[in-house]
Amino acid sequence: MARRKKWKVLAFDTATKKTGWALFINGKYAESGVIDLSKNKNIEDRIKDMCLSITTLIFDKSPDVVVVEQLSSTRNADTTRKLSRIIGAVYYYCISKNIYYSEISCDMWRKLVGIKNSKGKKVKTDSINRVLQKYKLNLDDNEADSVNICEAYCINHNNA
Repeated sequence: MARRKKWKVLAFDTATKKTGWALFINGKYAESGVIDLSKNKNIEDRIKDMCLSITTLIFDKSPDVVVVEQLSSTRNADTTRKLSRIIGAVYYYCISKNIYYSEISCDMWRKLVGIKNSKGKKVKTDSINRVLQKYKLNLDDNEADSVNICEAYCINHNNA
């Protein structure tokens, strides 16, 4: 009997200072982390370094799917421009390497993992607490969100 290929999903909660990431294999948590560039005060260098760090991670983890949290229309224009540059770099890298690229809205991933409509700091706390309860991992909000995003994608595609 042929062995089933591992299905790897890599998810990102993108930001200009700290980007959370999570890897699931066959719908199960494998690992996660944070790309922390908060010490770099030059925003142009930080955006460039974040793009390079994310694409290097994609190369290293060789996923079948990359999932990114969709930009929210409630952000201010400057933040939207900065994040769209990072997300655009991720999208370009994925299509250039024939990696399936997907985006998921905040509302959708929260709904799929059972986080109720909460606002502000409560939504961050709910994400952190969910990962702590389910995976016994004490993570910051960036990394916890990426774990939840990855799991939501797997749930939505019947692989969790």
